[in-house]
Amino acid sequence: MNKDKYHAYLNSPQWQVKRQLALNEAHHRCFRCGATSTLQVHHLTYARLGNELLSDLRVLCDACHRFIHGIPVSESILPRKPFKMGLTGILAKFIVNKTRN
Repeated sequence: MNKDKYHAYLNSPQWQVKRQLALNEAHHRCFRCGATSTLQVHHLTYARLGNELLSDLRVLCDACHRFIHGIPVSESILPRKPFKMGLTGILAKFIVNKTRN
């Protein structure tokens, strides 16, 4: 998929639905730091672009998304501390997901 088609896809209703599903699944928190603002949805792979699985996507704040792509980030917008989901959080997420199914 070329750059123009990729950007058109990111503006499509299909992507907006998938993006919202990813945000909901992540409880509107950045995967790396736990931030709740400037959230973006990052593709872990482009292999299924247009038919992504939720596992192909990762919610990141702007600063963490830039970091992942190696784009320099001003220290003023870096998250103050990394968000770490401990065992309790992982178990809670598992239980919530199981009760949804």
